[in-house]
Amino acid sequence: WTLCLRDSLRLGYLPKTVSFVKLIGAKDWISLTDKEELNSWMPEIAKLIESKVERLPGSFCEVQDATVRFHAGKSFVEDRERSLDAMGETIQHINTLYDGDGIHATSVRHLVIVQKSQINLKAIRLILSCYNSNQDENYVVSHISDFQQPIKDDAVLAGNHEVAAILYS
Repeated sequence: WTLCLRDSLRLGYLPKTVSFVKLIGAKDWISLTDKEELNSWMPEIAKLIESKVERLPGSFCEVQDATVRFHAGKSFVEDRERSLDAMGETIQHINTLYDGDGIHATSVRHLVIVQKSQINLKAIRLILSCYNSNQDENYVVSHISDFQQPIKDDAVLAGNHEVAAILYS
């Protein structure tokens, strides 16, 4: 995906999972997640989802770079109500247990996606910070930990660009 502002300003690329950002003109993708931190929660989430998969034939778990996904698969066609119940229970369980750790589960079509909370806001913040400060990829890579931190409710970027307004307005 290309993130555009006012149809003419191309700022950067965001993949569907939004765990990586590629600035226009840059060679490499920049990860918004810390591998060590991912290893602290992803195995537990995958194990939890695998326990659901065992009880829901046709479903499966997929672990990606920075997300864990619970696919309803064939079970959604065969027993829609049971699939929706299992997905809903999984979302509620994860969001209750891991909210304090900044992990969030959400339903998209026939699957549950588990990833860091606010990862899309972090991507927007990184791209706009780069644009506003005229910094290049090297600056961003050397300061990436600044963009991996949780975003506070009152987060404002340089130039008075409010991150939340970009996504929710």
